[in-house]
Amino acid sequence: MRLFIAVLAIASAVWLIGKPWTEHQSAPKPTPKSKFLFSLANEAISESSGVAAGIRNQDVYWTHNDSGGKAEVYAFNAQGEDVGTFTLDGVDARDIEDMASMRVDGVSYLYLGDIGDNLKNQKAVRVHRFLEPDVKASNRRVQVETYTVSYPDGSHNAEALMVSPVGDIYIVTKDDAGNSGVYQLPKPNGPGKYTMRKMGSLKMEGGNVYSRQVTGGDVSMDGRKVVVRTYFSVQLYSAERIEEFHNSKPVSLPVPFERQGEAVCFDTRNDRLITTSEGSPCRVSSISLP
Repeated sequence: MRLFIAVLAIASAVWLIGKPWTEHQSAPKPTPKSKFLFSLANEAISESSGVAAGIRNQDVYWTHNDSGGKAEVYAFNAQGEDVGTFTLDGVDARDIEDMASMRVDGVSYLYLGDIGDNLKNQKAVRVHRFLEPDVKASNRRVQVETYTVSYPDGSHNAEALMVSPVGDIYIVTKDDAGNSGVYQLPKPNGPGKYTMRKMGSLKMEGGNVYSRQVTGGDVSMDGRKVVVRTYFSVQLYSAERIEEFHNSKPVSLPVPFERQGEAVCFDTRNDRLITTSEGSPCRVSSISLP
């Protein structure tokens, strides 16, 4: 009897010790939440249409203005303070709609997408790539490599530019009906003219046109996730092969309150998204990831 009681006591102790661990293991992840962070101090940023997380510069983010803006990118820190304006040498800005940052072949690059085409009458659009500048550098002019790219099926309007860790460039078109095409330009081999290939399409659902129009997107630094946003929605995709992300079922994330939210990017920590909105002062928000 004493032996039975002893075994029962040990078993009970093991159960009590193990129960919290089991509960912890099965506990659901926190629900993603959106949060306003700050407004940018730089009043020149009045139509932020794209945003990218700095790689070379920690806790620094990059943005640019929409159509009509100069061929410039603006850097701000994690408190919203201005840390530099950089001019793209020899670039004539037409309708810059998005940007991306990615480390490719061990080098930190920024990509700027002059891909807007509201009238859908441009034979080609342009993507500019350049080394991420050092925000402490005195030289505020950067040299760019330009890719002139065309669609295989005619002209499209687009506001979402994304880059994979291997250097492939993706453009997602903007469509009022929510039928957005996904186009890929395999890693370009130097400046020049290229034709993209269509990988598939995204069906953006929504009760109004603003919920269906894709306005921005980004690829996580590890290449395992893609985020695509509209004015009123943010969708998170996962895929083993990034070129097939559009075939996966997305997770809807909460959208920050924004006047005209068009930009989104993964933070380099990969635990949240950063968004910006048009308007001055420019509002910057975050969305936690599940």
